[in-house]
Amino acid sequence: MIMKNIVFAVLLSFFSASLFAQGANIPNSLSELLNTDFFTQYEEIRERAHTSVKAFKKLSEEENYSAEDVEIVRDAYTASAEKFNEILLNVKNDLLSKRGRKMLLKFPDAYSSNLEKQLDFANEYYEQTFRKEIARVTNGEVLGMPFLELLPVILKGMKIAIQVIKKFQAEVRKYNDVMLQEHLVEKYKFDDWSKLI
Repeated sequence: MIMKNIVFAVLLSFFSASLFAQGANIPNSLSELLNTDFFTQYEEIRERAHTSVKAFKKLSEEENYSAEDVEIVRDAYTASAEKFNEILLNVKNDLLSKRGRKMLLKFPDAYSSNLEKQLDFANEYYEQTFRKEIARVTNGEVLGMPFLELLPVILKGMKIAIQVIKKFQAEVRKYNDVMLQEHLVEKYKFDDWSKLI
């Protein structure tokens, strides 16, 4: 029995170490891609939204807002977050599909233009729902942070990201769903309202 436990412990530690090594070992191309302004500024947008939610939650404990108002703000954040998270999923799917990569590489301006429309739509939705409602409920104490000035930097970063993808075409073809879900979607997605404390 003791021998079985020792063997099990050794196998478990070996398995854990190999999983850790795989997670830490992302391809250079993906690392370079995720360090472009597109993703660093996207992360900034996400952090601004998260900061606004946290400030609202803290203030709502002190001000005792109605359950209906809290629900309106929560729903506005959740819907806005879904719009931004959808963009990440679209980028992931484009990187995984042959057709998506082809579109991205052969027509980078059209791809950037389409992405710009998606970002503008998500930003407009955020402005008209979450920012509007959080300002109304808090009487302007929490305004929700604007993203508009970050959008040009993100779009410029997208063009650089496309150049990185072109540079590493062969490696990009080897990306898989698990890798992109972990390092792209999970890392940059807007968190669920309940996780923001």
